[in-house]
Amino acid sequence: MNNINSILSNEVINIMNLKQIENELKELITQIIDSIVMVLIPKENTVTCINVAQDNKYLDSATTGFYIDGNVVVTAAHSLRNLYNEKVCLLNLDGDIIEGSIIDVDPKWDLMFIYSDAVHTSIPLRDSLIPIGSFVIVCGSAYGVLRPFLSIGIISGSEIKANIGYGLVEGLLLVSSPILLGMSGSPIIDLNGLSVGMVIA
Repeated sequence: MNNINSILSNEVINIMNLKQIENELKELITQIIDSIVMVLIPKENTVTCINVAQDNKYLDSATTGFYIDGNVVVTAAHSLRNLYNEKVCLLNLDGDIIEGSIIDVDPKWDLMFIYSDAVHTSIPLRDSLIPIGSFVIVCGSAYGVLRPFLSIGIISGSEIKANIGYGLVEGLLLVSSPILLGMSGSPIIDLNGLSVGMVIA
């Protein structure tokens, strides 16, 4: 009888621990979602962001981005076919759209930085390499749908080289999380809520 009580007690503790983990994960996901935007690249600088959001004929490409500072969004540079295009549109997951301006493009690391007049919650960046085997969350807008797509995986490799966008990119991480079309530029988040990287493929 003591063994049965002990087993039942352990099961209750395990369920309580799972509930606590689930609640912490939900809180973390809420914080992440607030920082996510769709980055819409218009075919021409003369097109308004409202036109781009309402009609795909004005849209050159769409990807995910996230705030790394109150007014600065980062995304994957390979989504920008024309490096001299200065206008981008930022569509948050609530459906609000604003115009952004490209601050800088770094083809070597496949990064594009965008200034936004709107201030948003940002995702802090991790300043050290995340170990292989660590759990991560990826959040982005898949297939251009204005809904967050989340997946959980692990870091399965590091220091990878690959030809992406404008050429060879070094120092990449491999993640086991499912990645769908449109999720380039999505943050890869550790369980402390820090961005350890960005999806570029």
